[in-house]
Amino acid sequence: MDNRRMRELEEMCIQEDPPFCQAACPLGMDGRGLCSDLAAGTVDKARAKVEEGLPLPLLLCRICDEPCRTACPKGRSGDAISMALLERYSLENGKAPRKRPSFLSPRTDRIALVGSGLAAMAALESLRAKRYLPQVYIPDGDLAAQLREDKRLPRDLLDETLERLLEGLNVVTESPSLEELSEFGGVVIADESPLRYPGPTDDVTFATEVTGLFSLPLPSGSPSTEARRGLEAVLSLERHLQGASLESGRTKKTDRNTRLKAPEDDTPSKATVPRGETYSSEEATAEAARCLLCQCLICHPWCLYLQEYGGSPRKYIRTYHNNLIINKGNRTANRMIDSCTLCGLCAEVCPTGLDVGQASLESRRKMVETGHMPPSHHDYPLRDMASALEETDFLLDPTGGSPEWLFFPGCQLGASEPRWVSESYRYLTDRLESVALWVSCCGAPARWGGREALYMDVMDLWIERWEGLGRPKVVTACSTCHGLLKERLPEGTAVTLWETMDKLGLPEEGDVSAETVTVSDPCTARDDRTAQEAVRNLLRRRGLALEEHPRSGRTTECCGFGGLVFSANPDLAKRSATRRVQEAGHPMVVSCAMCRELYSRTGHPTWHILELLLSPEGKAPSPKPFPGWSARRENRKRLKADMTSGTVPKEPSESLVMDEKLRQNLDDRWIIEEEILKVIEEAQSGGPRLRRKDSDVYLAYSVLSERTLWVEYSPEGDRWRIHDSYSHRMTIQEVTR
Repeated sequence: MDNRRMRELEEMCIQEDPPFCQAACPLGMDGRGLCSDLAAGTVDKARAKVEEGLPLPLLLCRICDEPCRTACPKGRSGDAISMALLERYSLENGKAPRKRPSFLSPRTDRIALVGSGLAAMAALESLRAKRYLPQVYIPDGDLAAQLREDKRLPRDLLDETLERLLEGLNVVTESPSLEELSEFGGVVIADESPLRYPGPTDDVTFATEVTGLFSLPLPSGSPSTEARRGLEAVLSLERHLQGASLESGRTKKTDRNTRLKAPEDDTPSKATVPRGETYSSEEATAEAARCLLCQCLICHPWCLYLQEYGGSPRKYIRTYHNNLIINKGNRTANRMIDSCTLCGLCAEVCPTGLDVGQASLESRRKMVETGHMPPSHHDYPLRDMASALEETDFLLDPTGGSPEWLFFPGCQLGASEPRWVSESYRYLTDRLESVALWVSCCGAPARWGGREALYMDVMDLWIERWEGLGRPKVVTACSTCHGLLKERLPEGTAVTLWETMDKLGLPEEGDVSAETVTVSDPCTARDDRTAQEAVRNLLRRRGLALEEHPRSGRTTECCGFGGLVFSANPDLAKRSATRRVQEAGHPMVVSCAMCRELYSRTGHPTWHILELLLSPEGKAPSPKPFPGWSARRENRKRLKADMTSGTVPKEPSESLVMDEKLRQNLDDRWIIEEEILKVIEEAQSGGPRLRRKDSDVYLAYSVLSERTLWVEYSPEGDRWRIHDSYSHRMTIQEVTR
């Protein structure tokens, strides 16, 4: 992800867009932050925000025209937030921030300020804060002449402010000529000055045709706008003195639009009316608490991943980028990048369609490409994919090379239950002409793991074999396979098993039971409305009453398997599955084998749709528990042997003895019994092993691909008792003495 791409994605996140009040305020006052502080009782912080956001705050909070009130969403059905009163309460009740003493000398630039009024006063305050000592021309003799007519401003407050602003400055109560001003390095002519620049001025910078001369337009009648103009003129003058661009970065700043959506929860409420001139503590808190704290974060309630690391998607994208460009693979950031399920739900609910998953995937690809992605997060899924492609891949083609149909159930369906593949295939062959069966993997683990080159190799081989079969129509039983194959196959070539069954009829007729089930769509079928409807039609025809999951269809969630999160961040994957089953009101039915496995691991009764479609009338089977990763590997082997009339291999579990707790621990570490048995057999055949003193317990290891697997075992009859097993990626250097 290069800088340009990162900025494109960051710009799509609107969480950092200003709230409506801030966007409407010419000064960009942080009204949301102010209300948040006051509602929380942190008045000192609120005062700091007001002093930082407003020039001449004690004056402005009394006379502000409050354009924020028009923009405030609370005003749609009640009263807008009384921001000026809250600002005044903060200034009068909050503790003044401690100011650090400045030991810097005043600047020596010779500059001038001409005029009076709020813009001139705001400009003067800003100049003094920047250590400028301008020559001040006040033709009418009173810098606040017009403000004195406003009865809301106490005279003593005005006098104190003027005394502070003019202290130590050279003040001239005459109008200078333009020729006289040309002797200064920079000049600001304020709005109420009788001296007007006759030529055109820039709307944003107020620059004139005379270099260094900045002239404000006629008064707008809006105090907040006047104050903003004074600040902008000073910014132009300072940039002029520094030789910097006057325009850079200022177009957007002067056009504070927001892309936020008004919150839906907008209960009508009346503004808190102060009993006196200003708010009391209770009144200020009550008024601040009415604020809706407008922001986006629409994606957060939907996604545990975005809640897991906090902040907005913008923060995630910047972390991805920094991890690749600066950190070159930080451990924490690596896990963060690999913890997204890539399900696309965020893009579905985001007002701008920002897909954090796509950004995560792009980052994974770059990390893999540059060698910064550690292999540990995706080690097991890639090993399992290799097994599905090499060890348990098989093609059954009764036509001898030219089937009309190809049933491709993927690699996970048979791992969950071999019967679902064999009986589905039998169903298809009974109803369609010339159907071939191909059990293999589509390469999804490689794509999700960021190994795009490997994925393309797998998919290219898939296409090559499919073309070798005469380009048959493809029936899929895995929504992930279906989605990936549709990217490469001609339109209309791939259909789901559910659509096919919906057209051809149920495999078994009659009701299986009368109970209600919750239908849960897989995230990879989010956009496949046809498949979703077919699943529901089939279940209804089997006599089941259906309840929709609260998050289904286009807003369905991932079970935690997608994006290989179940391997990179198992705890997050378990919580994702748990949250989803907790929102289901009944036993769940899914059409994805991995959804069934991960929901079953939570203990929630979950059926794969084939369990119900293939059951005899009146006999809904009891939902099966999660079989474990080792058993799933053996299921695939058994399916291949059964379907190809091969020899059913002896299952490793028949040769190994271990208690259930250890078996569960090893399963959680992705240590497969097949691999344990391989280490023992190598050790017993003369491979490396150590014997514990005075016992028959051995410790053996074997290097399996990129990792070393250790097994502690002892003989027990004609089997092996397993005491422990673990693996690592350190290389064992053997030294010959």
